[in-house]
Amino acid sequence: MNGLTKRSVAILIFSTFLFTYGWSQQKNRPVEGAYFFKNWWAPNFVGVPVDLDNSDYEYSAVSPTGDTIVMKNVNIRKMYTDEDILIFPDRKFHYKNAGLFEHTYTFGAEHFSWDFKYIRSFEFPLEVGIGAGVQTNTLSFPTGSGYFWANVLSLPTYIQASYKFLGNRNKVYLKGAVGLANNVSTWQIPEVSNHLFARAGLGVLFSSRNRFKHFFEIGQSYSGASGEAQSWDDNVTGNVRFSNVQFYRFTFTYGFQFGK
Repeated sequence: MNGLTKRSVAILIFSTFLFTYGWSQQKNRPVEGAYFFKNWWAPNFVGVPVDLDNSDYEYSAVSPTGDTIVMKNVNIRKMYTDEDILIFPDRKFHYKNAGLFEHTYTFGAEHFSWDFKYIRSFEFPLEVGIGAGVQTNTLSFPTGSGYFWANVLSLPTYIQASYKFLGNRNKVYLKGAVGLANNVSTWQIPEVSNHLFARAGLGVLFSSRNRFKHFFEIGQSYSGASGEAQSWDDNVTGNVRFSNVQFYRFTFTYGFQFGK
């Protein structure tokens, strides 16, 4: 089985898992009209308010099990409505309208990327944002004794959008990004040109009871470069020129979102 076939099989298996997993989550419905109360001295609580008159003393709410709970106002640290977040009976939630920070690690064959992003959820399930990171792609050059390698260092900047299309508690999403690679000269690559940068992925975002939301995705990363590499091989005299090298990388990403 060649590399391309293995990659296709891996994508198919992971995609099937995501669709099956997302479909199984349909039974985990959010609580309609619910509020999420974060308390100072008691466990966080999900309930539908029955008395929310901004009293100085207490709020009353009905839990998903039908129990009525009275909370003193002084004990409530923060309160979210169903306009802010998507709330589930076990106190796990997703942000609906919020500013989010993303931090990701992306790995692939001869590829690594470390990114920071600011994301705005304008109208759930759509998110749009900007990002920047540090990225390396490895080049190999044949020599009389084998190969020598050089890493192309980039500082990509880009815009990103994602759309959650399957699942309730845990969301399956499509994500895309496009921008500039911003290739950087190094001792290995003393001369290098700039290039387009793009990335697309399919992943799953997990709900949680706190502000951190973890996610995993598979994807395809694209960039390129032209320039000059410095050889450390004794069989190569002088630097090696390369022109319009394309980097197509199959990638795995782990990341997390941090909300307000």
